[in-house]
Amino acid sequence: RGWGRVWGLVCSLLVGLSRLRRPVSRHRLALGSIIVAVGMTAAMIILIGSFEKTITSWMEQVIHADVYIRSKDAQSAEAGNSIPLEIVKAISDEKGIEDLATITRYPVNIDNMDTAIMGYDTGYLIRKPHLAWLSAKPNLSSMKSGESAIITESFQDRFDRDVGSFVTIETPAGKKRLRIIGIQADFGNERGSIGVDQSALSSWTDSNDAQGIALHLSPDTDIEVFVDHLEQRYPALQIAPNRILKTQAKTVFHQTFAITYALEGVGLFISVAGLGAMLFSSLLERRGEVSALRRLGMSRKGLTLAAITEAIALSGLGTACGVGLGLVQGWILIFIVNKQAFGWTLSLSIPWYSLAFLTTATLLAGALVSWRIGWWSSGLPIQQEE
Repeated sequence: RGWGRVWGLVCSLLVGLSRLRRPVSRHRLALGSIIVAVGMTAAMIILIGSFEKTITSWMEQVIHADVYIRSKDAQSAEAGNSIPLEIVKAISDEKGIEDLATITRYPVNIDNMDTAIMGYDTGYLIRKPHLAWLSAKPNLSSMKSGESAIITESFQDRFDRDVGSFVTIETPAGKKRLRIIGIQADFGNERGSIGVDQSALSSWTDSNDAQGIALHLSPDTDIEVFVDHLEQRYPALQIAPNRILKTQAKTVFHQTFAITYALEGVGLFISVAGLGAMLFSSLLERRGEVSALRRLGMSRKGLTLAAITEAIALSGLGTACGVGLGLVQGWILIFIVNKQAFGWTLSLSIPWYSLAFLTTATLLAGALVSWRIGWWSSGLPIQQEE
């Protein structure tokens, strides 16, 4: 009896696989839909994983101060709302501050395109190195002369400038010719920016207002108490500790890519729906074959297992090819499409666990659909010979 069950199982597997020896157009259509759907989904998974790894690593390096302050009206990295100099001085007099730095911003037009000059506290950049460099780390001390500058990667692509080249900018104090000494990674500004010494920018524009303030607190200072105190004293400012700022940035990241998570579900649904439609129409077309197998003694379970075997083999091949296609598409999205669209270089990261989950989910969903359709078709009345 045990050998009979084994033989029945083997027969069901062979029957299911035999249907793929001479695939019909329906098999090819179902296979194509699985490959395309899984490929699209895998590419989205790779793109999101690479974005998340790159930006998370960048935030860990760049966001290192204890507290960050900006105007509540400034909602983006390109916003022009600033903090008056007198407020900056008042904050610097607060107890518990170990180090403080500000960043200023001045909009300019270069080659008939809008961008911005960022004024950095050069001494702070040297004391607290935190910028991520795409080129060799430059000698930031040379920026104090007001003749050197650093640029972001998007500025490099947008204005076709590189380390060692020069850029001329218009300021209220006249034209300034700056030599580019370094390129930094920046994922907050698609228009790009050029960074100069803050004192030099202040002398060119006659403005000392800050776009943002970074605070380093002494070890014995309670950050929560310090932040509550500043929020009560300066209600027009947005004051965020390091931890909260990183959490907010990650939340914005996931909200931005929410639609791609939905696309992953759509891709899985398309692949399973295509497989189910193929199996349904194929079993109806082969109803005579199913009836003959039943007359020969094959049970409903055996017929259902044959349908599951056919679907699993087809979905397994489609998923393997789809993941391979997704790897190629993901590479194109990261290094070609993303680079041309935003001017940012991402680090390739392949979320193998997510791809494994996609593969497993596709196979399980295909098995579930094929089981239901196979069980239904095996219960249809046996066709009578004429």
